[in-house]
Amino acid sequence: MGPPNGGARRTASGRSGRVLIYTPGKGWSLRAEMPRVRDHLSVVEVGGKLWAIGGRDPNSITRVDIYDPVIDTWVSGPELPHPTSGAAEVVVDGTIHVFGGEEPDFLSGEVKDRHWSLDTRSDPQRWEPVSRPPLAVHGSNAVALGDSIAIAGGATRHGAFSAAAWTNALQLYKPAGRRSASYK
Repeated sequence: MGPPNGGARRTASGRSGRVLIYTPGKGWSLRAEMPRVRDHLSVVEVGGKLWAIGGRDPNSITRVDIYDPVIDTWVSGPELPHPTSGAAEVVVDGTIHVFGGEEPDFLSGEVKDRHWSLDTRSDPQRWEPVSRPPLAVHGSNAVALGDSIAIAGGATRHGAFSAAAWTNALQLYKPAGRRSASYK
């Protein structure tokens, strides 16, 4: 994503609402804070705007906030149907995909086996359920890879149990309209 100055990168770190922008040659600068402080959130860029999706504070949440770096403002986005944190996320053809995640609570926590998508070009915008991944994980990563989405690694157990449950599985998903919508 190219900000107004053509070269900044954005990041949020830890349980904080701070948004820092790095501009080559100028360094870091603070911008408008996120409306809801949280960590373990998913972040994607669509059309020059940053989407902060889910996360936890301290439990998983459904909240979605959208940041416009041109006017340094946040607005509310369509909430997730279920709370999640530590999910994998990717954008393909203007559609946001969110895979897995967790609820970290020691007693009632779980790893999510859900897959949601939201077409950012639709009106109204709403999250739709999509085929569930064969292996439910959190703390994983997703990337567009050719005509597929790759979900790499993650943990199959929640919270403190994660340390004993990391996997090196690679799950491939083909979004609808890309020959087939299925997992390999």
